[in-house]
Amino acid sequence: MNEKPSRILSNTKIYLLFIITTVLLILAAVFIDNLNYRLFSGDALNYTSGWTISVDHDVSDITDLNDYYFECKAYKTIISIKNTIPKGISKFSTISLPIYLSAIDVYISNKLVYSYGADLYNKKQLVGSGLHFITLPTDCSGENINIVIRPSQDDAFSRLNNIQIIDTKDVYSLYIKQQTGRFFVSVFLFTFGLILIVVGTCITIYFKNLSTIIFIGLLSVSVGLWTLTSSFTNQVLQPNLLVNTFIEYFSLYLAPLCFLLYQKTFYSFINKPMRIYYIINTSILALFNLIMPILHFANIYHISEGLYIFFAICVPIIPFIILLTVRPSSMSKDTKQIFTAGSIIILLTSIVDMLRHFILTFISVSNTYDLGSLLPYGTFFFMVTLIVGYNIQIYKSVAVEFEKRTFEKLAYTDSLTKLGNRAKADKDIVGYEKSKEEYAIISLDLNGLKQVNDSLGHDLGDKLLITFAEILTEVFGSFCQIYRFGGDEFMVLLNDADFDKVSYCITNMISLEEKKSNELPFKIDTSFGIARSSEIPDNDTFSVYKLADSRMYEMKLANSKFRH
Repeated sequence: MNEKPSRILSNTKIYLLFIITTVLLILAAVFIDNLNYRLFSGDALNYTSGWTISVDHDVSDITDLNDYYFECKAYKTIISIKNTIPKGISKFSTISLPIYLSAIDVYISNKLVYSYGADLYNKKQLVGSGLHFITLPTDCSGENINIVIRPSQDDAFSRLNNIQIIDTKDVYSLYIKQQTGRFFVSVFLFTFGLILIVVGTCITIYFKNLSTIIFIGLLSVSVGLWTLTSSFTNQVLQPNLLVNTFIEYFSLYLAPLCFLLYQKTFYSFINKPMRIYYIINTSILALFNLIMPILHFANIYHISEGLYIFFAICVPIIPFIILLTVRPSSMSKDTKQIFTAGSIIILLTSIVDMLRHFILTFISVSNTYDLGSLLPYGTFFFMVTLIVGYNIQIYKSVAVEFEKRTFEKLAYTDSLTKLGNRAKADKDIVGYEKSKEEYAIISLDLNGLKQVNDSLGHDLGDKLLITFAEILTEVFGSFCQIYRFGGDEFMVLLNDADFDKVSYCITNMISLEEKKSNELPFKIDTSFGIARSSEIPDNDTFSVYKLADSRMYEMKLANSKFRH
């Protein structure tokens, strides 16, 4: 009586340990990522202090950019930040400046040295976000620098931080080093997702519907792309900021839709109200993903402006996911717990990311305390839980299928000759009848088995049966099904389309019987009868077999008279 509660308690402890370990690993990954950033930032000069800030000609005192909160209005706000280029920098230096959704012009000693997004801004089109690498003129230490920023969207950014002066030759490599953990996770998610999409598509086309794998792959790809673009690490391969920004927001919007489509796996296990709720939320999110790119390319509504609408659409999805994780499904208990842990983690990291965005955008909090997005790590863990869960499910399914086939084989196999038995013959004939295919039956009887058992012993009697089974397999095995009904009765079942081969096979069988008889201490001799289903008007199975059996006995009787 105490065994079951003890086992449940043990499973609960393992489950809680799994979740706690995961949370600790995610926090450790975030900590290492931030440690990496600070470690490799030593190779760059932090350039956030000593700036004079002017917002719409309202000039502030010299300040540290990390402590300044910006309020941006699209196509109205003009921000100017001025400083002096520090002395002692490398002869070939570059300023690394992350800017969001804004046009930028950089002047050194009143000379324009860098410009981005002016044409897009003037046409009121979306201006891309990204890292701007401003190559400084040689020997420019001590000169004045003026950076003019024109946001193309309300609340495009609230902070200007992480401005660095880097040796030009280390620009890209240093940034990747600072983002090592995030870069690795995003590349993994993107690559793994592509593999799942290809595998899922192939399996769906050639075998059965496995669209679930495709949706998981799309989720992984979308979060991987979003991480690459939102962290600007993909600029190493794709320097077009406008394209990157579109991918950033579109992949973000696509991710929860893929997650919901994946949840369709459990559709049959939820009640009608939840199904309606699921369909409504999925439809709204799908419509949003369809309309936003159209409005964006028509320059009616920028794709980045849909972010808060997206948040509002996602909020009602949260309770549905929570309810779904606690409802019963076809999964085993272990797999269900793993899936629940993965869903909870990705849900929590998504909620934390939304809160993080609101805090950094609307609350005056220093970016020093920002640990970065947790969503990539949550998704990474979710993918790991899916792999573990599916492996457990596949292992159990394979074990069950193996056990089923083993018992089925035992139920349909003659233990001595390893041929099919009567039950297997009945099943195969029913298959022919269902397919409306014509077939033929050869009924065979092994003559002299009783005499061999009585005179030479049952061991040699078994040897006679096994040898004859081998002869039948050699002769008919390539295109027929062969059965032993017990005792000295055998049967061969074949498609009527192969009937023209029977005559040759019978001749070959008799030849092999004679050959084996010369090698063994007993004679192998059979009587047989052949019947075709086309000979019976109503194609009745019993009548076909009875006809073959009666012809076999006619031959047996004729052989008996001949021997006497």
